[in-house]
Amino acid sequence: MKRMLVVVAVLLTATMAFAGWDSGTMFPAGPDSVESYGHGVAVDGNGRIWYGSYYSMDSIYVPAPADSFVACRALRVFNPDGTLETSIKTFGPLDPSESYFGYEVDTFWYSLRGLGTTPEGDVIVSVYDSWYVLDKDDYTVKQFVKMPFGENSITKVATDDAGNMFVNMVVAGGNPIKAFDPDGFLIDDVVPGDLTSGYSRTIEVSPDANDIYFFSYTSSGVVIFHSDEGLDGDYTSQMDTIYGLNVESAAWSPDGLLWMGVRPPSAVPFTPCSHVAWDPTQKAFVDSMVPDSAQTCGWTIYPRGIDFADANTAYVTYFNTWDNNGIYKFVKTEEGIWETEGVFGPKAFTLKANYPNPFNPATTINFNLTAGANVNLSIYDVNGKLVETLVDGYREAGDYTSTWNGSNVASGTYLYRLTVDGQSITRKMTLLK
Repeated sequence: MKRMLVVVAVLLTATMAFAGWDSGTMFPAGPDSVESYGHGVAVDGNGRIWYGSYYSMDSIYVPAPADSFVACRALRVFNPDGTLETSIKTFGPLDPSESYFGYEVDTFWYSLRGLGTTPEGDVIVSVYDSWYVLDKDDYTVKQFVKMPFGENSITKVATDDAGNMFVNMVVAGGNPIKAFDPDGFLIDDVVPGDLTSGYSRTIEVSPDANDIYFFSYTSSGVVIFHSDEGLDGDYTSQMDTIYGLNVESAAWSPDGLLWMGVRPPSAVPFTPCSHVAWDPTQKAFVDSMVPDSAQTCGWTIYPRGIDFADANTAYVTYFNTWDNNGIYKFVKTEEGIWETEGVFGPKAFTLKANYPNPFNPATTINFNLTAGANVNLSIYDVNGKLVETLVDGYREAGDYTSTWNGSNVASGTYLYRLTVDGQSITRKMTLLK
């Protein structure tokens, strides 16, 4: 496959039977820390967590003739401890032919389409019809690829281990999948448009570039295009399909699994709003990640972002988050069980795992407050129906213990949720009679 001498990039050197993941909890703490309607999350090479919303969530001053603050998008970059590192609202210099009220700066006006990373750990920011590569150290623009499909919305951009980039359109049907080299120059249309269908949010490619994964959230299935020779071969000669999935987000974990966010409705046994892991060597699903709160959301949320800090730590975000805005963190224990470690980041409160668990008929729930606050501790069934409220009212700072007796309810999985001044943590427990 020959590289085409079509320049669509400007390189800028200037400034600018599953193991069972358990309940995802908000990262960082606080309902106002991260805006809702997440549309991308990425972990850069420094371990920082990047997040963006689909909608405007900040503002920037535009001088004369506008002379006012104008709403814009922003990227939030968090440190691993949950503290805010920086907010990115502009991407640096822009072609003078493009301006906003005569203000020649490339501001984050347009809706985010997804976040990814390069092999070097820099962050790829897909914004409506174009994408940027931002430096992981100083957040300046290293590359700008402008309108690979004209003025049409693009998906999240994927990369192979060599740094080649792959992208297709949101309106996938009839539009090709394109590949670009690490410098942003078009290589070729690697999959013709007549082999794609529906609407797409993301794309993925295997590290060796031998497999391109095409995802649609309106067509029930994932199409795998294979080339034994990678970009030098023909991806249309071998095709396979993983049936039953409507996928909105995807990312590789460091242990070689492809994680996919399942949009409702999808075929059984895939739980809507979950992420499921595909092992390409076994050609089978081997793991899943389901936030407890998803069981109370009525399947109205969509998994729009996932990335990994390491094989045991994942961050996900959802579009139309149900009760807490933000990024949710999942951690895998030494026993191989995925569970939450509670609210991650600067903590105003903690909710510990109940003990014993499983239990019959009673279990103890402990929580801590670092300051006085209005507190509610309640029990729910898996359908989100309130079973019992254990604590409701103002409590001073300190350690607290509550006991729940389940002798009057049936065996099964229950959720216990601690809400402190509007912030919530939810955990699972199992009653066995």
